[in-house]
Amino acid sequence: MKQRSECGVIRSDEIYSKQELLRRMGISQKSWDEMLQSGLPFAQLGKSRWVSGRDLIDFFHRRSHKSTDRKPPASSSVQQGFVQ
Repeated sequence: MKQRSECGVIRSDEIYSKQELLRRMGISQKSWDEMLQSGLPFAQLGKSRWVSGRDLIDFFHRRSHKSTDRKPPASSSVQQGFVQ
């Protein structure tokens, strides 16, 4: 019997079809298209697109931000107006 793959689990040593990634990640076709447009590497075999787990993990690492990386809100000019 075929074992069902875990939802949300991506292994760096596996290759995933588009359909499998959509299911595992719970994302829409639109999100998939945006990921490809943003540079997610893929291999195309016939009409099927495949992504390595390592490439997907790296893709997210390159786009992740820590909360300390965020710029402060643009309200500093408003605060200066109150100070003056």
